[in-house]
Amino acid sequence: PVVITFDDGYDDNYIYAYPILKKYGFKATVFLIYDFTDTYPGYLTWQQIAEMKESGLIRFESHTMTHANLSKLTSADELRHEITDSQRLLSEKVGNEMRYIAYPGGAVNPQIEEIHRSSGYRGGFTVHYGLSTPAKGPYQMDRIPIFGANMHTMSRFKLRLKYAPLIAPFEDFRLWLRAKGF
Repeated sequence: PVVITFDDGYDDNYIYAYPILKKYGFKATVFLIYDFTDTYPGYLTWQQIAEMKESGLIRFESHTMTHANLSKLTSADELRHEITDSQRLLSEKVGNEMRYIAYPGGAVNPQIEEIHRSSGYRGGFTVHYGLSTPAKGPYQMDRIPIFGANMHTMSRFKLRLKYAPLIAPFEDFRLWLRAKGF
């Protein structure tokens, strides 16, 4: 299975991705930054979100309040604001419970994971290149990121999917090296 996700809630999700998803009947999840939504140019409006949600093709989930790198926040209050408040406020505004979160920058640690768990989230997504496995658990689900607009084709996407099991261990090694200070 493939899960299509978009982080940040940019308006290009509405302008470009949404029509393609409708055309092919694909479903996707958009992770919204609460404070950016309907506030800054280039981000989705609540009206666009309502239309996309009504189609049944798009589900909206949390990408925190301000897109702060959660692993760099020092207080539990700051973490709860980003995690729990975004869940509550987005649930109210979108009209469905936020069950998943995409970590800004992909960083997660045991404290962040515990706040997610206690807030009622069912899982969390990183931006680490890889496949989700039961060993990593539901709060550290990896994805195969596709960044950039014009450089990706369907054939490159297929190659990324095909070779993800071979490449993902290198990402784990790179993260281990970074954690050790290399």
